Amino acid sequence: MNHFPPSQKCNLGFFVGTQLVAYVEMVKAYPEDRCAIIGLLIVKKQHQGKGLGSQVVSLTLDNLRTEGFSEMYLSCSSTDSHARRFWANRGFVETGDVDEYDDISLVAMERSIS
Repeated sequence: MNHFPPSQKCNLGFFVGTQLVAYVEMVKAYPEDRCAIIGLLIVKKQHQGKGLGSQVVSLTLDNLRTEGFSEMYLSCSSTDSHARRFWANRGFVETGDVDEYDDISLVAMERSIS
């Protein structure tokens, strides 16, 4: 079994004032050195639909670009059309890869950030 070194895992909190309103969990330099994977994006319910998620994604991509990363990957539920549309509207395209698990199918998506 492999694990990621702590230096590759990154947790980002986004605040309005002192309130945490969004959170991103990602792994940098995986599966290749100039790639990153978003494992999780959470926006508090009362802040959804107001553009905050788009701002978080934009800031995250800008930060990764500044650090020299060129590709971003993620997976989302095959049955979550809202999430798939959200990511597609931010330049992510489905790769055609689908990971099947007992209770969920995950669609792989990617985009260039260079």
